[in-house]
Amino acid sequence: MLSPALDDLTARLTGPPAGAVATLDIHASLGKIARHLEHEDRRRRDFLRAVRGINFPAVTFPVVSGALTVTPNAVLLGPEDGQVWDIRRVTLAGWTTADAAINVNLFREQNTPTAGNLQNRLKKFNDSAPGNETWNPGGGLLLHSPDSLLVTGSGFTTTTAVIVTLEGVQVQADYEAEYLI
Repeated sequence: MLSPALDDLTARLTGPPAGAVATLDIHASLGKIARHLEHEDRRRRDFLRAVRGINFPAVTFPVVSGALTVTPNAVLLGPEDGQVWDIRRVTLAGWTTADAAINVNLFREQNTPTAGNLQNRLKKFNDSAPGNETWNPGGGLLLHSPDSLLVTGSGFTTTTAVIVTLEGVQVQADYEAEYLI
């Protein structure tokens, strides 16, 4: 040791001791890891709030002169802006054995038109059995706003209405890609 001033100057020129640098690097790395884990935890909680199973409200399509009529509440068969629906089950109910020659179709349409476009037909139901008919789309059926489901039908003789119920998953659009992985 030559002098305290010379020792101080030497320490400034050579930097902190090797152990101090390693300790600083470890603390910086641990801080980055902690922030990353915190971010991932927050993202996971947000994802769990953004995705939920849902039983959608039933929608009734009245039968007038042997054919289904589209009512204003048919808009309930499609997601709002910012949502994606993954439909897992569609059930149509309401006809009787007397409705032996029915022809019911399910379409994916936009802005709920009153007649379905053939290129958008998803399923054709021809069932004279009383009760209901269920369709479980393999892998789900994704609907994005302004998509909606439309049911059309003809050949009814006694039925007063067909009731449509859906079951599926509602996802905030921002999380669609993560949901699909």
